[in-house]
Amino acid sequence: MVDMTHYTDVDRMLRVMNNLSVDVVGGAVRLEPEGRWYSGCYQSVVRNFTIRLHPGHDMSAQSCAYCDYIASPFLVRRDVFQQGMFNSSMSDLIPFVQFFIGGLHNIDSNRVLTTVACVDVLFHVAGAVGLRGQGLAETPKSSWLPLARKWSINRIVLPGQVDHRWTCKEAGINCAHFKRAGLITPGCCLEELADCVKGFLTLAAEHNVSAFLVSGTNLGAVKTYGGFLPWERDADICWDGFKHAVVSGPIKTALHDRYQCELGPITLETKYGLDIEACSKITNNSCVYFPLHSVNWRIELYGEPILVSERLWGLKHPTSIAINGIWATTVPNPGLALRHQYGGNILGHVQHWRDLGYSTGWSPYTNVEIAPFPTCPDDAIRHSCLFGNYLPVGNIQFQDCPF
Repeated sequence: MVDMTHYTDVDRMLRVMNNLSVDVVGGAVRLEPEGRWYSGCYQSVVRNFTIRLHPGHDMSAQSCAYCDYIASPFLVRRDVFQQGMFNSSMSDLIPFVQFFIGGLHNIDSNRVLTTVACVDVLFHVAGAVGLRGQGLAETPKSSWLPLARKWSINRIVLPGQVDHRWTCKEAGINCAHFKRAGLITPGCCLEELADCVKGFLTLAAEHNVSAFLVSGTNLGAVKTYGGFLPWERDADICWDGFKHAVVSGPIKTALHDRYQCELGPITLETKYGLDIEACSKITNNSCVYFPLHSVNWRIELYGEPILVSERLWGLKHPTSIAINGIWATTVPNPGLALRHQYGGNILGHVQHWRDLGYSTGWSPYTNVEIAPFPTCPDDAIRHSCLFGNYLPVGNIQFQDCPF
């Protein structure tokens, strides 16, 4: 702040604080000497392991906008400020971002911070780049990392199309911590799963091995319009069992070299061993099986003697479905196959069968979709909880949307 004039009306701020019973009162900002005015009121969204800060407001009273974060100097209740800044060790303006959104989203306390910015209260702030402090968009990515680690998020989206992203390792996110009932899985963890899935499908196509998505992986692609289930635990792929030598040979090598994914030892599912022709006479299920591992994931690879994806029933070509940016082969009518497997409401959100205490994914899901999400573990960060943050229907809430 470079000057204080009669426009910086502290009396007005005190009256607002008392009349509206709020914790923080700020105002508009005028950059000096340019004279550029802006309100300095921002809203925040913490969802899908992303923090978004966007200018604007949804509610107002007495010419004051309710804000999640304000860019102006502010008047604050002493006890609230002391509590919110007690253990702050971050740099630049990040401690104040943490103070505002942490108080709003209850990361450090049980009370909800209330903040307003009154458009008639004016603060004179240095506008020249060499004199003023850095704004949200100008604060370097490195300064935001401690906040990302504190919140266990790997993405921060700021005004001016600034989009900071980190890997799970950089953000200190332990994927295993979120593979529990009641929690959503971080996107950076799902990306690791997606890389191995796409790696196997890519290599299978290169080596002329037919492969297609099934079960929960198919369900995720259908339910989310091209993604993985936000509470996924593994992935499921069927492939041409007659090509087991190709999978255990060049594909295994390429998975390690190109995708850092490790193919485990083969499991023979019938007494006929690697005689897939003989196996095909007694089962429509898998004859051989491989586990495929990344650091945090296991992918189930089922070698089938008869590929359902190629039973076209009059269709000219196999059906493909979008999955994390590629088109992958699936069963001819994936929606119908999933209804047969999981019941009549496959678009309703139900956590993984392991979280429900079932022994297999073929267990009946009757009436499960009307049950609420499981309660959140006590040690979980609140924004990762399904209950209270997400609806039991709808996929937009899991997409990359600014609301």
